[in-house]
Amino acid sequence: MSSEEKREKLFEEFPPVATSQWEDRIREDLKGADYDKNLVWRPPDGIVVRPYYRREDIEELPFIDSKSGEYPFILGNKTKNNDWEISQDIIVNSFREANQKAISLLGKGVTSPRFILNGKLPGKINQLEELLRGIDLQVVPVHFSLPPDDYSLLILLSGLARKKGIDPAQIKGSVDLDPLGHLFRTGNFFGNAEKDMLDLKNAINFGVKHLPSFRILAVTPEVFHNAGATISQELGFAIATGAEYMSELTDLGLNTGYIASRTSFRFSIGSEYFPEIAKLRAARLLWAVITDSFTAGQADPCIMRIDSSTSSWNQTIPGQYNNLLRGTTQAMSAILGGADSLMVLPFDYATGNIGEFSERLARNIQFILREEAYFNKVSDPGAGSYYIENLTHKIAENAWKIFIDIEKEGGILNAFRNGIIQDMIEKTVREKLNRIEQKKDKIVGINWHPDTDEKPGRKLIIQGNEASPDGTTVGRPLRKSRAVLEYEEHMLIPDQSGKKMKEK
Repeated sequence: MSSEEKREKLFEEFPPVATSQWEDRIREDLKGADYDKNLVWRPPDGIVVRPYYRREDIEELPFIDSKSGEYPFILGNKTKNNDWEISQDIIVNSFREANQKAISLLGKGVTSPRFILNGKLPGKINQLEELLRGIDLQVVPVHFSLPPDDYSLLILLSGLARKKGIDPAQIKGSVDLDPLGHLFRTGNFFGNAEKDMLDLKNAINFGVKHLPSFRILAVTPEVFHNAGATISQELGFAIATGAEYMSELTDLGLNTGYIASRTSFRFSIGSEYFPEIAKLRAARLLWAVITDSFTAGQADPCIMRIDSSTSSWNQTIPGQYNNLLRGTTQAMSAILGGADSLMVLPFDYATGNIGEFSERLARNIQFILREEAYFNKVSDPGAGSYYIENLTHKIAENAWKIFIDIEKEGGILNAFRNGIIQDMIEKTVREKLNRIEQKKDKIVGINWHPDTDEKPGRKLIIQGNEASPDGTTVGRPLRKSRAVLEYEEHMLIPDQSGKKMKEK
């Protein structure tokens, strides 16, 4: 008997079961309990998630038969494996010390260092050379976080390539120029709308000519995530921001292919495990639709570059070792969703006092997922999953509706000026905090199994806004926060007698 015959014989023992039979059995097992209340999940996005899905639920979904590397790139462009860059931030206070840390991290398995240069920009080639000494720029992608109006580092990087005889096309990485992200965080442009967009256009033009493989523009939906937006809101706002850049920069005469192919998106990944996987798949789908409408069928620009980090939104200071587990599941979602790079936040990130030990554990999460769990071996393992495919479709639909509503307001810039984005997120945050207070959403160590004997080990940091110096704003800035701040204020801040304040 052939293997195919054996297989057919085996399946004869398991005849197909109709959906109606499943439903009858479920209701019988519920013994009168409410089906909808007990088995149907309604996340804050407003979508309805059923307890199970079957083949019939995906047969009518659009793009279900698309392949990796094909429009609309739901599966991304990873045709052979699912590898990703292992990233870690390096705050640059000294070029020499930052370089030493980068070299050390590369020796410990990090594959793409990200230099945070907001406080200290190199003004000369020799300073940039000191920062990058010993790093093979033809092999190691390097990423830089810069002030949103300054692209002088691109000029220095191009000059350094010429000095070292490196082919500029071999230098890969990015700078995160994002004037709209600066606007959302601070409530104002760095200069004004016209100047900021013109500076961005000039930076992209320079990159096209002198650093053709380098990405210049970063859309940062993490600003919406960290303010408390739902997954659908985060994604809808993200593609609306990308569309705003495409529209504004093409109006300034920039080639649409230049813009799309030099744009990256930086997503934070939360703890809704399967929806976060679906979020990244839906993001690639929607960005392909947006860019295709601008680039007239050019395939390459439609592929979304996704840089990701685990979320700070639900990190906690009490019971902070629980953040290791949160970071692990979030990292899994990012990788299975097809992120191109990932940074896992250390478990003590929320304290503002990150230690070397916590950084090492954060790196090891990625190493275990790659080297021991083999997450890099299969391209888009969620493809074909009845559950994930349906979540991808529903999240994409919801995000698209949000995008269309924003476009009706004249784009995300106008929607932000008029307070629409802020109102939507603030409403969501209130709903999320109510769910936490009612313990409908459980955060272990805070509203579920808190350690009442835990002593304040860290000073509580209250996140503020990067407000405009003169107090004027284009729109209300989005406040970076965490879900458990109100709880922590009671758990960690002692009263005047020196005792912890009791939880309300």
